[in-house]
Amino acid sequence: MKTTLLLLSIFISFNACTTESKCTDFKTGTFEYLHPNFSEWTVIRTATTQTETSSKSGVEIQSSIEWISDCEYVLTYKKMKNTNFTDLIGSEIHVNILETNRNKYKCHTINNGIELDLEMIKIE
Repeated sequence: MKTTLLLLSIFISFNACTTESKCTDFKTGTFEYLHPNFSEWTVIRTATTQTETSSKSGVEIQSSIEWISDCEYVLTYKKMKNTNFTDLIGSEIHVNILETNRNKYKCHTINNGIELDLEMIKIE
């Protein structure tokens, strides 16, 4: 009985470890915001760029991405299409990933003194 419990405990621990994720799992891929105010946006991230596209308005925002550490990066707006907010080009968003779990992560963002906590899900 003790052997069975020990093996079961090891199995559960192993599965828990393999379902957890780490910040580096989110450096590239396709993402969506879980916040209802941003649900129309799809984010495609490569090693050096991020493109956010709104399915409702057609706005497209292209940013460069610089990873400061495994869990911290800076986005710099480079190009904007279908919007009048092109004066934001050159501004930076500092992002700190606070928590990861499977295909989701929670992050804290700072842009021009405005702070926001967001959750994103990796869909690809």
